Amino acid sequence: MKPRKIAIFRKRLGQYSETFVRQDIEHLNGGETVVVCRYLVDAPFDWIAESRVLVLSRYPRWTWGAHIAWFCWRHRVGFAVVEFLDWACEMQPFIRFLGLRYVALGHGFDLSSYLQSKAGYAERLNCLSSAAALLVPSEFLKSVLLQATRLRAEQVEVLPYGVDLSRFAFSPSALRGRLVFVGRFVEKKAPLLLLEAFKCALQSGAALQLRLGGDGPLLDAAQAYVIEQGLSEHVTFLGVLSHAAVYEEIRSATAVVQHSITAANGDTEGLPVILQEALAVGTPVVATEHSGIPEIVTHGRHGYLVAEKDVTGMADAMLKISQLPDADYAAMRQACRLQAETLLSRDRRIDWIDAQIDD
Repeated sequence: MKPRKIAIFRKRLGQYSETFVRQDIEHLNGGETVVVCRYLVDAPFDWIAESRVLVLSRYPRWTWGAHIAWFCWRHRVGFAVVEFLDWACEMQPFIRFLGLRYVALGHGFDLSSYLQSKAGYAERLNCLSSAAALLVPSEFLKSVLLQATRLRAEQVEVLPYGVDLSRFAFSPSALRGRLVFVGRFVEKKAPLLLLEAFKCALQSGAALQLRLGGDGPLLDAAQAYVIEQGLSEHVTFLGVLSHAAVYEEIRSATAVVQHSITAANGDTEGLPVILQEALAVGTPVVATEHSGIPEIVTHGRHGYLVAEKDVTGMADAMLKISQLPDADYAAMRQACRLQAETLLSRDRRIDWIDAQIDD
């Protein structure tokens, strides 16, 4: 029998770009979840009741154990799901003290940059052998985790975050020549390299438009580059988008474009949610051979992949996807949707976590 509630542990709650965390909160165990976080971002109480959230930063650290224990007892918590492995290491003593079974979910930077920048982090990850299981979004990240630790391969499962296929419904047509990026303007997403590739593609004389949604520390530099290079007529910055607006943008795009790279500090993508959502609506992807992306995007079938930092290659891919014959492009959109239905249903991930609770 399932416990009445699952406690989801997340260091920060409300980050707009972390749609997979909200997905877990709303759908695991039939939505019977509560949240333990360190602090809040962007005031999430428009979609989750404040009574369901324990914010640890409101209390002295030495009292956290007591507050977690009281919160879990009051909500009759019987199982824990911990988002990001660094937070799982920090919360593991509290969870084990309460006698809770738990799963730990790895995502990206907690399996890449932290292994380079945090002394002793790889050794700390070995404490997660006490978890019922660990879940990561790609085979690439599983290999990174196993190479860095003494964790057992059979303890680590690979499943993409997945997409609500009913909400991201298939769209058979698009506006040709429209390229869309949605994400954080950070080094590992390389927005400046994306803009440089787009500038190269424009030099062919093709009628292209690039629309960029999101914000982040590199947004100002990206906007300055567009002005300096005279690209303002072809590039639109959309700001932070609602979930409904994201759907409309990617549904109508010729392709979703993302030039992911390994950042200087070692940070990598997990498996970008926006690319999974693009495949779900039938929109091809132009991206890099980075992290787990080649595990869901087959070059020439679901879009095109180029090497990291290959600006010329990405420019050529932008042109190629925009100039595909109609019949070939329609077939590619169908293939994208089929890939999502086969590999990227949100329910596969939710069902797997629920199965760990039942076990």
